[in-house]
Amino acid sequence: MNIPVVSNEFMDDFNTNFDEEFVAYYKLQNVGKIQSVMNEPSNVVRTGKEYDYQPLHLPENNEYEYSYDNIVMLHSQLKNLTPVEATDPRLWIALENTDFLDYHMRILKIMDYKEGKQESSIKSRSTFIVNGQKRSLAINNLASLWWIGHVFYDETHENPYHFVKLFTETDFRGNFLALSSSNVIDSEHIRLGIFDAVFELIQNGAIKQNRKAFSEANKIMNFVGGVRLLDLLSREEVYDYVPNRLPVQLNVD
Repeated sequence: MNIPVVSNEFMDDFNTNFDEEFVAYYKLQNVGKIQSVMNEPSNVVRTGKEYDYQPLHLPENNEYEYSYDNIVMLHSQLKNLTPVEATDPRLWIALENTDFLDYHMRILKIMDYKEGKQESSIKSRSTFIVNGQKRSLAINNLASLWWIGHVFYDETHENPYHFVKLFTETDFRGNFLALSSSNVIDSEHIRLGIFDAVFELIQNGAIKQNRKAFSEANKIMNFVGGVRLLDLLSREEVYDYVPNRLPVQLNVD
């Protein structure tokens, strides 16, 4: 199957009219109307890049069910995307409203909405105009799965998704949002060194897995970056900076 993207014209219309039109389609679970819109020839284009489509598991009770499996499945089948391509909102708007519409709608149906926040939450999970593009990638129902798979992918391990397995043992959306807000993790060897240390501390019971654990680990490496060039550090050297400092830093407050 060829990877879809929405047209620029559709993207503009989707963003402009979301509050007046599209939010109601999602809120009322109007799959037929969304399919009708997306089937308009000018709205979606199938690119020349192919992928081995596999439907995601549909959770029944809460959005975190099947998270590990779905992250692995989505990232694996779209692994030929470059990070630059995977930042394009047109890609995720197309995928969430066509090939993975059933998954997107199911998450919107079973999400635990705060009182009076349903429509704003639907907008945050479905568009890229509320939170800024980088933050939206960590919030969007579909894009966030791919980016978790990408960020935690460790090709040196027999199971390259072993960090994903550990990360998804708790409700992870807030943790990923905190983690992805730092530019430190843009470098693969730096983020993997951080993960080596953080998950070791978590498994040893020295710290708890929460958003502060990841954000404080990033702060440590930002501080190190003030005196050393991070890109010149090895994964092992990055790891060495974290285990002794992070438990102390988490107890400061």
